[in-house]
Amino acid sequence: MDHGDSSPSSGQHRFLGERYRISQRRVLGKGSFATVYKGLDVVDNVEVAVKVFASSSDADLQSFEQTIAAWRRIKEHSELAKDFGRQTSCNNDLVLTELRKVLCWQDALSLSQLLNRLDISRCFVKLLDHSKCEDSSPGIDEKTGLLYIVQELGGHSLEEDLEERRTGQGGSHMTAVELRDLLWSLVCVTWGLHVCGFVHMDIKPMNVVRFPDGNEKDVGIRWKLIDLDGAQLANERLPLSGSKWCFSPLYMPPELARAICDHAGAIDAS
Repeated sequence: MDHGDSSPSSGQHRFLGERYRISQRRVLGKGSFATVYKGLDVVDNVEVAVKVFASSSDADLQSFEQTIAAWRRIKEHSELAKDFGRQTSCNNDLVLTELRKVLCWQDALSLSQLLNRLDISRCFVKLLDHSKCEDSSPGIDEKTGLLYIVQELGGHSLEEDLEERRTGQGGSHMTAVELRDLLWSLVCVTWGLHVCGFVHMDIKPMNVVRFPDGNEKDVGIRWKLIDLDGAQLANERLPLSGSKWCFSPLYMPPELARAICDHAGAIDAS
């Protein structure tokens, strides 16, 4: 059921889950399906990012549940890696085969082993809370009729960073170290998704955000993926019409662009 407008009235505050305060004046971003607010966790007195879906329709509920399921799967894989010292992935042999095409055997094996030991939980924004049904399972909030997700609050997106550099506000170019850190983060994000059995249809600069990383004496920057709406289970057949999964034309995978141009009815996520 669709409960209507999800946004707080202009200038007014709204509480979600009796804990998270949001306001129309503090919008971080707005898309076709959801609005992200800079909110306040009044219990812990920390700022958070609150993603409120535009409605509670069946399509939005499906997207919400898929996002929650993806976060949980990433967390489970991260815990397994900590317990057993390696990622459990069905893609290990494939990765090793691809690496051998450009590296010698020993280098390829070393890099494959390194990837297996990555802590993929650090590649994605932390999920802190979400709307719940009366039985506390993920779903439509009983009091507000809204679907929402609460995440840790990051800094600028890659899109904002690149725009600042283009206009001369943040330096003209990335340093070699900054570029290396960004590219490694993107490799880790993609690998983390594949380890968990997902492919992502919408990795774009707007969805990659920098977070502080390190201790108080040595604070660095870590780039994280903040949106899993575009994550699809690998090897699934995805219909191109009548579905509400997300992608952006400028950043869509070439396989998807080709399928759309060929007027295909569906695409294999692989």
